[in-house]
Amino acid sequence: MSYRIAGIDVHKKMLAVVVSDVEIESDFQFERRMFGSNPEQLRSLAAWLLEQEAEEVVMESTAQYWKPVWEALERYWKPICETREGARRKSGTSHLAQALFEKGYVRTYDDAFDTLIAKDSPAYVARVGLDPFEAVALVRKHGGVPSLAHPGTVVGLEELLPKLVAAGLAGIEAYYGEHSPEITARYLARAREFDLVPTGGSDFHGRGAHGADLGGVFVPPETIERLESRRRGT
Repeated sequence: MSYRIAGIDVHKKMLAVVVSDVEIESDFQFERRMFGSNPEQLRSLAAWLLEQEAEEVVMESTAQYWKPVWEALERYWKPICETREGARRKSGTSHLAQALFEKGYVRTYDDAFDTLIAKDSPAYVARVGLDPFEAVALVRKHGGVPSLAHPGTVVGLEELLPKLVAAGLAGIEAYYGEHSPEITARYLARAREFDLVPTGGSDFHGRGAHGADLGGVFVPPETIERLESRRRGT
């Protein structure tokens, strides 16, 4: 049975989108498109995802650039996707909006998103994400090697880090384009102190968008073997 998933790499002014059937037995075939980030382009994205019969969407984004994309998909893609013949049953804000409209609490389906369930509205409830301990446990459960990214943005790192290590944290990002030599040295020292693998990367999100160019941040080649050894438990 076909099951098509879309992946979206969200940049400030551009979206890179790929769609593939993940339940085929042969090699994956990919459909790729680029879209802008303005409202008209986001509606075009939703229409293209419907045309591609994508049933699920995953996004990778820096900062808050994902929010207007998510809101556009909730409004223009999800309701049609979930009512299409053969669609797998899901629930979400689209169902609530439809119910509010059918009961007469809002004038239109779209009005529900603009009033009662809009951001900062009386009925809006923010989604709850994983806390860092749950994230470490989940990565470990599925055979991964959890590493703490952007440690400089973590509030209360000095108190939190030993607790994360006790929970199974295996690495900490030390090599990063915005780190000064002093900051890199600080996190290398933390890695030695807690027996963590110092990790890093470019954080590349497209030219002119975020992070350094691919290959622009040096990470020692032995980092890969060290991460592999942690995955194997050796």
